[in-house]
Amino acid sequence: MSRQKAVSLLLQFATSLYLTYVGVASLINPDIWISYFPSYIHNLTFAFVLLKLWALFLLFLAIWIMSGKRIFIPTFVATIILILTTLISLPIPEYFFHNVALTCGAFSLCIIHSPRTPRIHERRRPA
Repeated sequence: MSRQKAVSLLLQFATSLYLTYVGVASLINPDIWISYFPSYIHNLTFAFVLLKLWALFLLFLAIWIMSGKRIFIPTFVATIILILTTLISLPIPEYFFHNVALTCGAFSLCIIHSPRTPRIHERRRPA
């Protein structure tokens, strides 16, 4: 196994583990996790339904990332989610630094699996 593949698998596992933890924990104990939603959502009658849908979406992303199939898309989405989570957690240093580390891991995975595009200076040879 190449080093790049080993690093990719480790980052896939770490990102998926975090997404799985958040998804499962919010399904098991929704009363605690609903507090992470903005306050205006708490007043909605279907706030817990939204939380369950969010949890299922995170679990879907985790499974997709661990599958290893075309994982640029789910890692890009996970990176955006983690960036937003990091920005929201700015006032809480414990969560902020925790989220920065997770965001960097997901972003690294996104870079590793980014679609390859031909560089400008490379010319394709005729077949």
